[in-house]
Amino acid sequence: MIPAKSSLDISLKGFTFRVDLTFKDAVDDPTYIYKTILTMTYTTFEIKKYRTSLFTTGAKMNLFDIGGVNFANLFFRPDSETLRDAYRDEEGIYRMFFHRSELKDVVDLLRNEAPVYLHVWDLGGNNTHLSTAREPVGEGEK
Repeated sequence: MIPAKSSLDISLKGFTFRVDLTFKDAVDDPTYIYKTILTMTYTTFEIKKYRTSLFTTGAKMNLFDIGGVNFANLFFRPDSETLRDAYRDEEGIYRMFFHRSELKDVVDLLRNEAPVYLHVWDLGGNNTHLSTAREPVGEGEK
């Protein structure tokens, strides 16, 4: 039985985070804390508009929310480069890195699917990603 108040230390990429959790009641399932932490670590944005800029060395895509705010930038770098992890810059804009060969796939996703989301993994690393909503199998393009 996990008590109604618990603390948990998480080490990730050389950083240690202390998570203090308070539950309404004691918890019988020890995986409950793990599941709770996993549900707290993603921030999700719906992408409403995008702008693509092509450069000789790569490409950049700005993502905008429903209010027209640029909340994320995607950078498409040469396929030979090692990509850095996604992060949030000092202005609060999320930055994600892809290989240039993935640009067509991202444009296709944004052009042909709706809704499309950016899921940001708040604990860092490279688990930030784009996704669609759930779709029926075999729906096909209309």
